[in-house]
Amino acid sequence: MWNFATKALLFFFIANASWWMGFGEGHAAVERGITVQDRKTLAEQGDPFAQYELGVMYIRGDGVDKDFVQAAEWLGMAARQGHAQAQYNLGIMYFKGHGVPQDDVQAVHWYRKSAKYGFRSAQARLGSMYFRGRGVPKDNRQAAYWFEKAAEQGDTDSQINIGLLYEKGQGVQKDVSQAAIWFRKAADQGNVSAQYKLGLMTFNGEGVSRNRLQAASWFRKAAGQGHARSQALLGLMYDKGHGVDQDYVEAARWYKKAARQGDSPSQFNLAIMYEQGTGVSRDNVRAWRLYRSAAEGGHAEAQHNLAVIYATGQVVKRDDVQAVDWFRRAAEQGYAPAQSNLGTMYAMGKGTRQDFVQAYKWFFLAAGFLQKGKKRNEVRRFLYLTEKKMTPAQFDEAISQADKWLAAYYGRKAKR
Repeated sequence: MWNFATKALLFFFIANASWWMGFGEGHAAVERGITVQDRKTLAEQGDPFAQYELGVMYIRGDGVDKDFVQAAEWLGMAARQGHAQAQYNLGIMYFKGHGVPQDDVQAVHWYRKSAKYGFRSAQARLGSMYFRGRGVPKDNRQAAYWFEKAAEQGDTDSQINIGLLYEKGQGVQKDVSQAAIWFRKAADQGNVSAQYKLGLMTFNGEGVSRNRLQAASWFRKAAGQGHARSQALLGLMYDKGHGVDQDYVEAARWYKKAARQGDSPSQFNLAIMYEQGTGVSRDNVRAWRLYRSAAEGGHAEAQHNLAVIYATGQVVKRDDVQAVDWFRRAAEQGYAPAQSNLGTMYAMGKGTRQDFVQAYKWFFLAAGFLQKGKKRNEVRRFLYLTEKKMTPAQFDEAISQADKWLAAYYGRKAKR
C-alpha cells in the first residue's frame, strides 16, 4: 500500500517551464499594425522595445524567417539598454545555446540584470541557477532569496520551491509552517503539485493541523487535473476510509485513473481488488495483468504476488523459472515473504538448481526482516532443517553471503 510520505525534489517544478516565459509579461510581445520594416527601422534607430519585439519575431518566425542568431543580436541590443524582458530571454538563449554559444555564466549575468528590475521569471531562473550551481557557485541562501522574490510576485513554481527550502531548512531556517503557507499560495492558484503537497501535509499534520477530510479535498483538486499520485492516494483514502466514508467502488475508480498512468502502487491495489472482487467484479486474469504491470514498475509486493501466481499455476500455466525470477526481484528489495519463498525454491530445486547455501542465505535474511510471530517462527524452522543438510563450510559461506547482501542493501538505502 501507499506510504504517505514525500521526497521533495527541487526544480521538478521549474525544469520543464517554457523557454520564452517573458513574452507577454509586462509588455505586448509584438504590437500589431506595424510592418516588419517599420519595426526594423525603429530598432536600427535604437528603440529597445522595437529591438526586443524584433528579437521575438525571429525566435517565433513571426513575419520573418526563424533565426536564433538574429534573435540573439536584437535581444542583446535591447538588453544592453536595460530592457528586462530582453535581458531575461537573452539569458535563456545563453542557457540553451540558441543563437549564441551555450554559456551558463552569461545566462546568470543576464538573468541577474533582469531580476534586479523585478522581472519574476528571471528571479525564478536565477534562484534555480544558484541552487543547482550552474554559472555560479551553489548557494542555497541566494537561491532562497531569489525564489522568495519571485514567489512574492505570484510565481507558483517559485512558491513551491521556496516552500521546499523552508521544509528542508536549505538556505533558510527550517520552518514547516512557512513551507505550508507558500504551498497554499501556489495551490490556491491551481498548481497541481502544490495541491498534492498540501494534501500530504494536511493528511500527516505537518506544518498545518491534521485534517484528513481537508487532505482528501486537496488530493481531489489535484486528481481532477490528472495528477497520478493524488489519484492513487484518493483511491487509498476511499479504500481505507481515511477522512472519507469507505467506498470500494470509488476507491477502484481512482485507482484505475492512476493505474492507467503507470502508477505501480495503484496497479497493485487494483489487482488485489480484482482478485478479491472488492469494488469490482472478480477477475483473476485482470488481476494478473495488473500485478505484472506493477511488478515491471518495480513494486516488490506485486513481484512477489506475480511469482506466487507462476509458482502455483493460478490463471497462467505454472512456470517455476518465472516464479524464481520474480521472487528474486522482490527479495533483492528486502521483501521478506519473497526471500522466504526464494529460499524454498532453492531448497527444493524448483525453477533453479538445488542449492542449500542460497536457500539458507535467503531464509536467514527473511528471518531478520520478519516481525516476531508465526511466519518468522516458520522461517526459523526452515533454517534449522536446511542447516542439517549443510556442511560447516557451506554454512559459513551462506552467512558470509547474507552479511555481504545486508551491507550492500543498507548501503543503497543510505544513498537514497
